[in-house]
Amino acid sequence: MLSAVARWLNVPTLPPRLDPRHLRRVELQAVLELDAREPTPPHIAKALDFWRMGTLEPGQRPIGQAAPDAETIDEFIRNRTLGAWDWVEPYEKNGHRAWCGHFAAACFGESMPIETRKVALASTYRLHAYGADHGIKRLAPADARPGDILVVKNASGGKWYGDHVTLVERVDPAAGLIHTIEGNARGWVVGAPKGSATHTREGVIRRTRPIGRPSRARCPVSGLRQTAGAFAVYRWTVRP
Repeated sequence: MLSAVARWLNVPTLPPRLDPRHLRRVELQAVLELDAREPTPPHIAKALDFWRMGTLEPGQRPIGQAAPDAETIDEFIRNRTLGAWDWVEPYEKNGHRAWCGHFAAACFGESMPIETRKVALASTYRLHAYGADHGIKRLAPADARPGDILVVKNASGGKWYGDHVTLVERVDPAAGLIHTIEGNARGWVVGAPKGSATHTREGVIRRTRPIGRPSRARCPVSGLRQTAGAFAVYRWTVRP
């Protein structure tokens, strides 16, 4: 049986958007907000399509359109047109492998050279080292723009090179927030109430990350406490 990602790769166009008739009011508003922002970088459009697939970590309870799917996570990691780590063993359970960077690589896909995806996006440390070795300037979170790679860092006890790889969906300077799309994280999933911490799941999610000290105690997208903030931004020029 083909995974959701494999089926997505076999079609020439992006999957259709969710039928508005099946969306709650808050979900419909979110889709309308996305439609109003143009243009969206192609890898961010792909990330949003992956989010709409509703991929959760194994062992999670289904909610809305989201359900556990280890096979799709394995595609993010090992498919050569996506994460490109095809030599590792298949992903089978939650925590088997940290795959936040693999999800970012899957979104870039073949618009980023395969060797770059293999090396740079395997972890936060490798991203830091690759940027230093290849002259990719590390930008401040305040300079983030849609399509950038954002590394976030835990507010207490975080690694000096950051803890988690995310993609920038959009930036809200007035609120001091960066809206992200992430893999291997907990947050808002498709079909769940927006801003409800009790309805969050772990998998492919959307949420916000604060620029500097959090101005809000909780993320307005996921409802979760803001325990990690924007740390470093990396910008790639992607090929068509």
